[in-house]
Amino acid sequence: MSDDLRFDQLLREDASGLPPAMADVNPWCEAMWLVLWGMGLTTITFHFLYLDLLLPALGGILMVLGFRTLRQENKALRWCWRLSIVIAAVRSASFVLEALPVDVKYVPAYAVMVMTFALYIGLWWVCPAPPVRKSPPRLPPVRWWFSMWRWARWPF
Repeated sequence: MSDDLRFDQLLREDASGLPPAMADVNPWCEAMWLVLWGMGLTTITFHFLYLDLLLPALGGILMVLGFRTLRQENKALRWCWRLSIVIAAVRSASFVLEALPVDVKYVPAYAVMVMTFALYIGLWWVCPAPPVRKSPPRLPPVRWWFSMWRWARWPF
């Protein structure tokens, strides 16, 4: 079999496959995975092997990439994306300032903390509330006691 015929056969086999169902394609899944891993990595601080610097930097990049995918959805996610960029920039500037003989105290850390809190509020604003289930109607106390009295007298 020549290479052209083999190539044509491979094309026919691949073209016969169906694309994934629309329900399986969900941009939120991958993006929220990146955002949640980024949030987790920014909160972890291990003080060995420079992980206290690397993990928050990697987490900030993951949050920027995750919110970048979701920025077209609505205004709150666009603000979260912008805030994650600013947080990553301030965090990287604070890493540079820590290496220099400049005394800025904890100003970058407080700024990152406030902006991260604002980012969490924006993310909370986007997430839908769980559906409220109606509880079954409760018996009034008199009916409840009466039903208990009847149940207690049942065998007699």
